[in-house]
Amino acid sequence: NAALLRENGFACRVDDCIIERVDLEELLRKVDRWRPGLAVINTATPSIAHDLAVADRIKSLVPECVIAAIGIHVTALPEASLVMSEGLDAVVRGEPELTALDLAKMVAGGAWPGSIPGLAVRGDRGTEREPADLDGLPWPAWDLVRRELYTLPFSGKPFLMVGTSRGCPYHCRFCADPTYYGHKLRTRSPERIVAELKRNRDDYGTRDFLFWSESFTLKREWTRQVLEAIIEADLGVRFVVNSRTDHVDPELLALMKRAGCWMIGYGVESGSERVLKLTNKRITLKDNANAIQWARDAGLQVTAHLVIGYPGETAQDIQQTIDFACAQPLDFAQFYCAV
Repeated sequence: NAALLRENGFACRVDDCIIERVDLEELLRKVDRWRPGLAVINTATPSIAHDLAVADRIKSLVPECVIAAIGIHVTALPEASLVMSEGLDAVVRGEPELTALDLAKMVAGGAWPGSIPGLAVRGDRGTEREPADLDGLPWPAWDLVRRELYTLPFSGKPFLMVGTSRGCPYHCRFCADPTYYGHKLRTRSPERIVAELKRNRDDYGTRDFLFWSESFTLKREWTRQVLEAIIEADLGVRFVVNSRTDHVDPELLALMKRAGCWMIGYGVESGSERVLKLTNKRITLKDNANAIQWARDAGLQVTAHLVIGYPGETAQDIQQTIDFACAQPLDFAQFYCAV
């Protein structure tokens, strides 16, 4: 968001209050000094009440500031979110970059309130917006955040995220990402990804990256092209990816290792065939076991992401998931509670 806004002439600041350990009162002091015309608040379901309460406090401090919220929760429930906060003026539905830019232009031009594709306001859910061309978006404005605070939990090394694609054609019933990014897979060009990696290495001294996407391996030929482009550029970087277990094979995993990948995170989800069918994941326990072993054979570390408490799941299913995870040659396992 900030990179695109700044590219279009807007002065921006980014406050990541969690990582910077900024409490609400300190944030409000920053807002009072900055006196923004537009404030965009990132939200999440577990913290939605607190997130939207921040909008009320900002509005009481700077009444002229237009306040918008972004995130999966407000995208799915725009009307309910607007009801929760009197200070919240608008909700960005879906990907925020282009809608936030249009909103900033409208606010700067004195035309607020007005109708913008992708924006919901009180009494108007708004219309959906065509997703952005990913290669047309600027690289993130990492100079606006305290990069030294973002370190990998396993190594303590500084890292940055690089968005490689958005969207997923699958319809897993527990997944909220399509609400935000849609079901159509959109990929960035290998050349653009390599150029961003080089920029981050040269300008910020960062050599560790998390490739941010629903799954890095949904389109095998594109994945291969990205990996080969990284190898050809000889960047000397390391990265972590996410993947479905039915979209890898020994050859592709070996190529990942050559390119600098050191860990792969799989959506294993469950150790119960019955629950995998309930969730419409469209994978099997054999897919999961094979993918884990192939990654280990390629020299990659493996993280399994698993869901506990899916509707219809029994205590026996949960135990099967735990047993399956313990039986695999995993390096890490993350268990998520279905909400």
